[in-house]
Amino acid sequence: MINKNNCCVVDIEKCNIFDFMANVIGLPNLHPGGLKATGEMANLCNINKETRVLDIACARGTNDVYLAERFGCSVTGIDLDENLINKAKELAKKKGLENKLSFKVANAENLPFSDNEFDVAIFQAVLIMVSNQKKAIREAIRIVKPNGYIGILELTWKKQPPKEFFEEAKENICEFFQNAKTSENWRRLIFNSNLEEVVSKTYEMECPCNLRELGILKAIKIFYKQLFNPKIRKKMNGLDSFMKKYEDEYFGYGIYVGQKSKK
Repeated sequence: MINKNNCCVVDIEKCNIFDFMANVIGLPNLHPGGLKATGEMANLCNINKETRVLDIACARGTNDVYLAERFGCSVTGIDLDENLINKAKELAKKKGLENKLSFKVANAENLPFSDNEFDVAIFQAVLIMVSNQKKAIREAIRIVKPNGYIGILELTWKKQPPKEFFEEAKENICEFFQNAKTSENWRRLIFNSNLEEVVSKTYEMECPCNLRELGILKAIKIFYKQLFNPKIRKKMNGLDSFMKKYEDEYFGYGIYVGQKSKK
């Protein structure tokens, strides 16, 4: 699944962009569309106060706090990064949501839960970092009850980028981009005889964290990190340049929701 070694502490220049954003910059949300997209996916999955949700690769637990507060649901979050799981637990305690939220270290490809245990399982910008995407989806389907939902929010190409794009991305930004797909190919991977397609929607790329979601203090901290750390500034400038070069042509994201068969 996700590399649990905090490489950013050792070498910012070589760290992949997801670890960099989570562990160095400290962004609370790393998926396109931010909490707005999370809320839309939750509505499509019929999440309510009676729902038990599994958030696969929950990171700092920001999305889980949002789901519990807005929808009243109970959420179990998993991630391979023990440091992020500890931060998620701290956040749940700070928000007074320990009765609604729980977190543990676990792997998306081998979920430590019983069959039919949850009502909904969600992935948010996770599958491109999973080594065996089919296995992770099968595991999510296994632990969801019949008629339960799988919600997937993922980087989606407007059209298939050329080889040169992925070579540039691997060298400068992120090796995982090669695992993203067009909407058609995501749908072909996700939906099968055990998971009926409910909806597939694609969107223009949006920043995962707007100022409202970040808050003024968090935004100021990020600004100062860039201002006073040349390695961070270089990494951020490289990301900004890459996105401006290719965003209009290739970058988008999709929400894919399926319902588990009754069998």
